Amino acid sequence: MKLVEIFDKQFKIKWEKNEGVTKAFIDIFGNNVIVIFTESFFEDDSNEDDPLLTNRCRIVFFVNGKIDQTNINKDQFLIFSAVYQAIKQMVYKDNYDEIVFEAEGSSRIKLYKTFIDRYASKLGYKLKSDRKLMNNTIFMLEKI
Repeated sequence: MKLVEIFDKQFKIKWEKNEGVTKAFIDIFGNNVIVIFTESFFEDDSNEDDPLLTNRCRIVFFVNGKIDQTNINKDQFLIFSAVYQAIKQMVYKDNYDEIVFEAEGSSRIKLYKTFIDRYASKLGYKLKSDRKLMNNTIFMLEKI
């Protein structure tokens, strides 16, 4: 199966929402994937006459209860495509102004940069910043 075909694959997602936190539960061949979307609103007061309320979403995902499982999992591309599908559904539904997520380790950082280059614009976003913080890189996307 080609990588493009994997990212077009549809997965059954169970959703749970509670007070600004939405969770997507996906089972991939016995791997329990949980994608967590945490919403926050903040006032952008760069324009004092008309401050804007910004809707930001922080995304983190776990595989079998661990944040770093995809590197050692033979189904890593299926897992990442399922995470992408959940992100795509949330972005289309909630139309966030900004999306924030972070990566640890050079292979994960490279994967996320490739993902941003290939898919962010398809979701209506562009890279706003990618800051290095110790061993992590924090990515922020903004709506185009």
